[in-house]
Parts: sequence; C-alpha cells; structure tokens
Amino acid sequence: MESQTRGYIMVIVGASLWGLSGTAAQDLFHSYGFQPVWLVEIRMLFSGILLLIIYRLLLPDNPAPRNMGWKDVLSMVIFGIAGLLAVQLAYFMTIDYSNAGTATLLQYVAPFFIMVWLVLTGSKRVYAFELVSVLVAMSGLFLLLTDGSLTGIKVSYLALYWGIGSALAAAFYTIYPYRLIGRFNTFLVTGLGMVFGSLVLMPIYYPWSLSGFSIDAVSVSLVIFVILLGTALPFMLYIGSLRHISPSSASILSVFEPLSAVAATVLLLGTRLGGFQIAGGVLIVVSTVIISAKGGISR
Repeated sequence: MESQTRGYIMVIVGASLWGLSGTAAQDLFHSYGFQPVWLVEIRMLFSGILLLIIYRLLLPDNPAPRNMGWKDVLSMVIFGIAGLLAVQLAYFMTIDYSNAGTATLLQYVAPFFIMVWLVLTGSKRVYAFELVSVLVAMSGLFLLLTDGSLTGIKVSYLALYWGIGSALAAAFYTIYPYRLIGRFNTFLVTGLGMVFGSLVLMPIYYPWSLSGFSIDAVSVSLVIFVILLGTALPFMLYIGSLRHISPSSASILSVFEPLSAVAATVLLLGTRLGGFQIAGGVLIVVSTVIISAKGGISR
C-alpha cells in the first residue's frame, strides 16, 4: 500500500471513530442514564494513561519529561483544563441536550473562531475565499439550528450554549499547545493534559460513583468503545497519518467525523434531522473544507 493511501485510510478511520464515539455517548446518556461529567472523566483518565504508556514504549530513552520546568507543567495543566477538558465536557453536554450529530456539527465551526483570533492578533490577513467560507458556515449554522424556520431555533438553547462553548474550547486547544508540542512529544503533551483535566472532575464526580446508571454488557461495551476506539485509537491514527500526508489533507478528510456522527445517529439511534438541518450541516462541512483546501486553518 502506498504511503499516501495509508495516510488517507488512517485519517478516515480515525475521524469516523471520533464521530461514532459521540453516537455511543448519546446512547449512554439517553438510554442508560450515564452522566456526561462521569464519562468525560473516565474517558480522559484512561485515554491519557494509555497515551502516556504508548509514549514511554515508543520513546523509552527520551529525556524530555526530565527537562520540564514548572512553566511547562503549568502550561500542560492549562491545556488539559481549558482545552481538552473544556472541549470534551462541552461536547458531551451538547449531546446530552440534543444529539451527537448536532453536537459534532456545532463543534465543527471551531476553525472560524481560530481564524478570527489570528486576524485580531495580526497573525494573518483575511482572504476573499475565507470570507465566503464564513458566510457559508453561518448560513449552515442558521439552517442547522432553525431547520429553515424564521420563528425560532429547533435546537435546545442549552445545546446551543454548550455547542458554541465546545467550538470555542476546540479553537483554544488547537492554538494554545503549539509551543508545548514544539518542545515535547504530542503523545506526552496530550496524555498529561488528559490526566490533569480528569483530576479536576474527580472531586465533583468520583469514578466509582455509578448511582443511577444502568449497567449491563452493552453499556460497559459502549464505555470501553468511547475510551479506546473513540478516543485513544483515533488520536494515534490521526497523528500517525501526518507522517504520510499533509496536515491540510488530514484536515479535509476529518469531515468524516461529522458525517459518521450524523449517519450513525440517524441510522442506529433513530434520531430525526430535518432536511434543512442536514443541508446546514453540509454547508458547515463544505465551508471548513474550503479553508483547509486553500491551506488555511486546519482543525
């Protein structure tokens, strides 16, 4: 298999698994009574530990952790809490108040918050195609939220609140760790960030607190899927794909995340989306592809 083809497959599989993890979370919340805070805590803790183990296996003699100063540790704590924890908690809360498809599409407007930030800080100039893509995305967001009606939004206001919050957090965790990743391995930075983020939630919801949850073989399997196949494996596939294809190509193919989330939500869980909502989701995805294809902001 050619290197480029291998990279494409890795991104498509990883992005699809990310999307399916949202569908699995929706079933856990709506059918089994699981709490988003608990699932985020467990997901981050075990995925973080797994990524750190993989880092140690891949780079057993890397001296990077011994060279960390207190500023590096503080930056990783900020990244873990304000970035990884915030985006995952807001994303799962959006799912809890709506569905995985809507939550994933709302989070997918993150590249436009990144673009706004870079423009405001003078890091880049705005091009015509970017303005067009923003208009397309905003049109898509309107259709997604209203299903084409001018009388009000069809999505819960709490879902909208958490969904926009997840997009803002996704923009933050995309921009913030550049210095850290430049100095340390990505697996190390993300693994520590996940562990730090999970520790914040433990005083709020103990990992062993399962009161109100419906525990059976299916729900346990869904939790394991979210941790392993919906978090750790997709991350490794996405990072690994960058050895074979460009970041812009990987970003374009990440559209399989919302596509898989919407398809699984509709086909497996029976969630109904209006025609205008589906069209809005398509516009959001297309607008992000336009930016990525032009070498702009990647997610």
